[in-house]
Amino acid sequence: MNSNRLLDLVKVQTRLIAAGSLCMDSVSRAILSGLRDLFPQYRASLVDSLTVASAWSKKCPLYHGASKVGILTIGGSVPPTKEEEALLNLFVDYVGPLLGHAELHEEVTRESMVDPLTQLPNRRAFELQVALEARRPFILALLDLDGFKILNDTKGHPAGDEALRKVAMTLRQGLREVDSLYRIGGDEFAITFTGSELLGLMAVTSILERLREAVEHLSIGISFSVGSQTYQSGDLRVFVDSVDRLLYADKRRRKARQTGWAS
Repeated sequence: MNSNRLLDLVKVQTRLIAAGSLCMDSVSRAILSGLRDLFPQYRASLVDSLTVASAWSKKCPLYHGASKVGILTIGGSVPPTKEEEALLNLFVDYVGPLLGHAELHEEVTRESMVDPLTQLPNRRAFELQVALEARRPFILALLDLDGFKILNDTKGHPAGDEALRKVAMTLRQGLREVDSLYRIGGDEFAITFTGSELLGLMAVTSILERLREAVEHLSIGISFSVGSQTYQSGDLRVFVDSVDRLLYADKRRRKARQTGWAS
């Protein structure tokens, strides 16, 4: 095979190595870009067909080990020469594992952002999303369950886990589609409300009260304390800490009220 063509392949492979640590979309774009550099006369797609009809086309399965991870369809006005066919096969053999690794990396990343018990986004996802939300005003609510420790200690961890799942489902069902719910700790949840300039803190307070009533109506001995505040600008960590202080001020008030009733 022509040494210059092999050098072209090595250059493309070098670029693809850098793309291999990125998301699936980035890797897919890099594969198609590399193929265009090697074979500018052909069109290519990482699906089972081309958007434009071609006189000649070929479907190349992409494998990562024994697993099929995709298909590369190429086409053009004339078929490749034997040398081009050999180069194409080298390219296909290389990008299959690359695509497989990207798919696995994306799956692991996705799993690392989800709480396995409630299937809600976890603290890591919360921190990333809050950083994105901070480009515009938003409302943050932090929730801490009341009564969960007693339930967990008296009825056991399986009952506690089931209670967390029920609470998570109840909270999710009571929110708008555009709002996001997270489990950020053992019995701690967070909610980000988008469009705060339209929704307003008073409306969010009303929503949170309805959510508290819904959780209490589960009749599992659980309620929650909450703190909420609108983010406008500034240090996000300072803002989250201030919402956390509002949460524990609410928890102290609720505990004092219950103590007063008991006496």
